[in-house]
Amino acid sequence: MKIIAMGQCYNEGLCIYKGLQWLYPLVDQIVLSEGRLTPFGNLPIRSTDDTIEKIKYFITMHDVYNKIKFFNAVEGECGNREKAEGNNKNFLLSQMNIEDGDIIYIWDSDEFFLPNAFLKHIDIMEQNPTYDHIRSEEWQFAYGMKWAFKASHGRFIRYRSGCKFTTTNNFNYLDGKNATKHPDMVIPRDKAGFFHLCWTKDPQHIREKVLSFNRPSFTSWYNNVYLVWPKYPQMAYINNKLIHPYFGTGFAEGQHEKLVEFEGEMPEVLKDINVDWTDYINEHCDELKI
Repeated sequence: MKIIAMGQCYNEGLCIYKGLQWLYPLVDQIVLSEGRLTPFGNLPIRSTDDTIEKIKYFITMHDVYNKIKFFNAVEGECGNREKAEGNNKNFLLSQMNIEDGDIIYIWDSDEFFLPNAFLKHIDIMEQNPTYDHIRSEEWQFAYGMKWAFKASHGRFIRYRSGCKFTTTNNFNYLDGKNATKHPDMVIPRDKAGFFHLCWTKDPQHIREKVLSFNRPSFTSWYNNVYLVWPKYPQMAYINNKLIHPYFGTGFAEGQHEKLVEFEGEMPEVLKDINVDWTDYINEHCDELKI
């Protein structure tokens, strides 16, 4: 059984090199694309930071086993970013050296596992060949490395012939089973060792991400929670209760856990990341709004 990581990245200069560092020794192959999907049949927009340079440098200096395949994102005219990302993931799937029973790790380049925790996930899949999908609770960080909340993502999926992505978050088998919506197991946060730097990026890049989804609830969350929390945290939680259709009482869309100061073991590779965007958001809130 092989472990093959699939990643899509765009403006991930903060994380991409460190991400490849922790991931490389734990998998058999990494298939990676770069570029923001538009998704209207145009060429993908390339990263404006040093993402591409860092990927190429890592390949040149560290890919001694030729594990990494690196591509420009593949565009498709579908009018919906989730579908466009599904199309791109199917392209990446076609570039893998993969067989029935192998495990696909769907990697966001801003997420990290403690190495032993990652291997435990793989061991669960090996010991349970009927498992098609494992979902993991995670620490998801916002603004910097100080604040985090509980979320979850499905990252480990078993490959079977004919399976495909219909959107970025929907992975279907030939029998119609949507593996991403029916996890065989959920690993609790205290055992998952899973860290996601989702909202720690440059707020201008986060604004661009929200715009690209063109989803009213996401835009509302961004304007009324993400931009509000640094100055008025309680108001952000009140606002999140009102966002249809999620009505979450926590920090993110539909989430029911507030941001807390992170305490606990963190992967060594993350310990020197020192960012804090709260002051910047307070100073530029009006221009960041959508």
